[in-house]
Amino acid sequence: MVVKSKNNDEDLGEGSEDEGKAKSKRRLPLKPVIFGLIGLVVLGGGAAAAYLTLGALMPAKSAAMVAKPAVYLDVPEVLVNLSNTGGDRTQYLKVRVVLELADATLTT
Repeated sequence: MVVKSKNNDEDLGEGSEDEGKAKSKRRLPLKPVIFGLIGLVVLGGGAAAAYLTLGALMPAKSAAMVAKPAVYLDVPEVLVNLSNTGGDRTQYLKVRVVLELADATLTT
């Protein structure tokens, strides 16, 4: 059965032999696909090799790390006069500092 269009006299049937050949030629080019896959394999292999190599070089962390107690060092209070010359009010700054040290040997 062949159906004709109203606007022009073309056949709107099931298709001709030229259309079948044109559809079979519409494929992805093979070379870019192969090169893309080879590139992915090379990049994946390089990333895996780098991960394994650099992972072996890093020192292993111990499961039970010993926590050292923190050491606090009190610094004496400091009193600073902030007044300007000729000012009507005297201003002072009083600072108290406490340092937290990682090791007790740093206190001396």
